Amino acid sequence: GGGFWPPQGEWLQPAATPEGIIRNTISPGFDARGMHFIRSADELDTFAERISRAVDRQLRPEIDCRIYMEPGRWICNEAMHLLLTVVDRKGSDLVVTDGGINAIGWERYETDYCPVINLSRPSTLEQECLIAGSLCTPHDLWGYTYFGDDIRAGDLLLIPNQGAYTYSLRQNFIKAIPHVAVLDESQQAGGTAEAARTVVKL
Repeated sequence: GGGFWPPQGEWLQPAATPEGIIRNTISPGFDARGMHFIRSADELDTFAERISRAVDRQLRPEIDCRIYMEPGRWICNEAMHLLLTVVDRKGSDLVVTDGGINAIGWERYETDYCPVINLSRPSTLEQECLIAGSLCTPHDLWGYTYFGDDIRAGDLLLIPNQGAYTYSLRQNFIKAIPHVAVLDESQQAGGTAEAARTVVKL
């Protein structure tokens, strides 16, 4: 199966960690938007070596067969990214985008952390802001922070490395499934917001 953590490891919001759960129990309503946790991943060779040992010990004595395995998540996680446009700025701490979490099929970003990068106003500064989708559900959230100098209506946001457990789960829910643009080497966006917009229209 493809459940190996990708090279970046596991990135979590406080709500998905024992520390965050305890903190929320002690102090309900604690604002943890600026916090996130990273758990490092083992190398793929480490997974392979341990699985091979278990196969040799547990399966080989019972049956002589060929075994096929695929490190799917390791391969596909970095092969797809999400692009969203900010359609409304309710304040410095809340924006609404044109895309909903039906694009990924579940409320992933309430527990998983993934950086939201403002391609229109790029910066290495991470700022607090609730980034909501366009569905009629309070669980339609993309994140609690973004990287950028500012965030305003019309800005193009990138959520990188979304190739695993997203595309296969997307669904029609309030909004239609979004379009997917497939790029080859001759269509690289070049890192600018305008080029990325052009790519999305393919």
